[in-house]
Amino acid sequence: MLEDNFYVPLLTRRLISPMKGWSESLAIDLDQPKFKTTYFQAIGFRLYRNYAWIFLILVLGWLLKLFIHPTEATGVRMLYERMAVGAIPPWLVLAFGVTFCAVIAAALIAAHRVGMPVDEIKGLERDLALWKI
Repeated sequence: MLEDNFYVPLLTRRLISPMKGWSESLAIDLDQPKFKTTYFQAIGFRLYRNYAWIFLILVLGWLLKLFIHPTEATGVRMLYERMAVGAIPPWLVLAFGVTFCAVIAAALIAAHRVGMPVDEIKGLERDLALWKI
């Protein structure tokens, strides 16, 4: 709100603010701050923008490691056998990996369906109803 109603008019040399009463709303929000996004929206945004790509690279790296180490795999059966981690059987490692990827995918789909708040994260403050004053 401060950027939209103070800095933009100041930098464009049009000293008339686009919103009436913005300074009072800003003062109240600075005195009693409240988040304008839900907890679920914040987690979904961070998961999509940061962690989904990290997890994708980790899974692809792990699959590449299974394929080429110690020698090149000749089939799916050999890949499956290489999934074993010490005494942990390959079926358990595979089940954990598939479950983990499914949970991440489900969280990304759910966050996409809920949507991101346009004002708080991606744009200008246009909807003062999000300001829970």
